[in-house]
Amino acid sequence: MVNDVKRILAYSTISQLGYMLAAIGLGPIIGSVAVSLGMFHLVSHAIFKALLFMSAGAFLIAMMDLRDAKQMGGLWKRMPITTTAFFIGALALVAFPGTSGYFSKDPIIYASYNYFTSAPSFAHIWPFLFLMIGSLLTTLYTFRMFFLVATGKPRSVLAERAKDPPVLATIPLMILSLFALILGIWQVPFYKFVAPTLDGVAAAIRVPTAPVYISTLPAILLAIGFFVDLYIYGFEKWKTWDISKTWYYKLVKNKFYIDVLYTRIISERVILPLSAAFSGFENKYNSAVNDLGSDTVTLGSYFRNLQNGVLENYVAVLILAAIVIFIIVEIVELM
Repeated sequence: MVNDVKRILAYSTISQLGYMLAAIGLGPIIGSVAVSLGMFHLVSHAIFKALLFMSAGAFLIAMMDLRDAKQMGGLWKRMPITTTAFFIGALALVAFPGTSGYFSKDPIIYASYNYFTSAPSFAHIWPFLFLMIGSLLTTLYTFRMFFLVATGKPRSVLAERAKDPPVLATIPLMILSLFALILGIWQVPFYKFVAPTLDGVAAAIRVPTAPVYISTLPAILLAIGFFVDLYIYGFEKWKTWDISKTWYYKLVKNKFYIDVLYTRIISERVILPLSAAFSGFENKYNSAVNDLGSDTVTLGSYFRNLQNGVLENYVAVLILAAIVIFIIVEIVELM
């Protein structure tokens, strides 16, 4: 499991980009509003992710670049302003109802459900399932990080001595926190602003919706993820659990062995040998082309010597050529 706070936030950016691209991909079903959905989540994500990164930066500065979340703890009491801003950013990241993430991410999930209902089949349900799984995983790693950083007792001397940065540094955190909470009020106006126009007329905007039993699923998954993290990390049960030798821990720790697959198998056993083979062929080809050019220049220099302007040499060449032609003709007649 990743414990570096900044790396956790960086990985989460990849998943949120997935939501933006999913919105664009749903365009053929939900229409031009897909662009508005993706762009609004881009803006919303920019705000709350900037808030999270700036808060994490304040933690690192206060603890001399300590990045391991398991070496932190208890920062809500020692850095209340920064940790509160961090908590608001976490709520927006997990799309807590009322935050900017709720108004930007959940409509994408509703749109994926509309894609499924437009042509009910097993294949069409995959986007909805993946987005829902992503929502649960986002909650799990976000509140895992938050509880390790903010709650419990300090687990290092640096965490015990941490304190909020100066007011000049906390003002941007407060501004970003405010927008992370209220950005949703500009949801529809933003959709209309981004909506394409045809002959000067803006396209109709229809915010994706879903039945109640579907629209409440993200909140249910959020609650499940929150209470799981609260039990494991909020109550510090993780200290008594040793899962480092389990297969699922190793699977996640090694990032599903995707890096191993690419580096040790695809790169080292496929790409590098092919690259070496093509490189050798390219070198031989270039050498042959260069040799052909140099041989042509050498041959040209020989013929250039014949063009010296001496009439006797030209006559001698003509006589030799006539003799060669005569001999060839005689040989052909004898055959």
